[in-house]
Amino acid sequence: MTFGERSARYRQRLEHVTSLDEGHPVTAWTAEKRGSGSLTVTLRWTALTTRTGLPRPSDLQLGCLWQSLDGASGVLQTLGGATSAPGAGASGRQVLALTSRDEHEGQTMFVDLRALATFKRFFVFAYGLHGAPEWDLLRPVLTIGARTGESLEIRLGDAPAGSRTCVVASFHIAQDDLVIRREDEFLTGPQAEAALRYGWSLDWTPDGMSLRDR
Repeated sequence: MTFGERSARYRQRLEHVTSLDEGHPVTAWTAEKRGSGSLTVTLRWTALTTRTGLPRPSDLQLGCLWQSLDGASGVLQTLGGATSAPGAGASGRQVLALTSRDEHEGQTMFVDLRALATFKRFFVFAYGLHGAPEWDLLRPVLTIGARTGESLEIRLGDAPAGSRTCVVASFHIAQDDLVIRREDEFLTGPQAEAALRYGWSLDWTPDGMSLRDR
């Protein structure tokens, strides 16, 4: 499929942006832009300290809702040990893989670009493991990076009081493009609320934070 010069997608494919914000919320990475190998999606935040300057743990975690072309769907998150997702026809290869988190390095998800075409979409979110994170102190930033050197930064906006979850960005596979959109939507509920809002039908535990065992 070709896109006319007046279309938004045509402009998105040609542009070079390093950040997405409210004024420019979406861009498209062509195969040339994203290259080969793997894509990294990393959530980083400001390390917290006590009043005396000692380090203290945060409550922030990275997660991902995914949907493949064969109809399979699920969630990636440390909670419940769901840290990888296979793609259709990928011979069991982990198309999405979530690393363990570190207070200073953040948390990263790897996307295997060789099997990207087996996916329909995935949404990346940040959430508090034990309630609403201290968003104003953590000041989270999502960075998307490719081996080509292409990089994209998404800063979270101001969180309403009591927000437990933030859907940060969405990734859509459209023809051969990877369309990346800043969502920046805060929710007072857990991961199940985010899934329902964006059209995922998943079987969650009563607390809405992890999937039931099948």
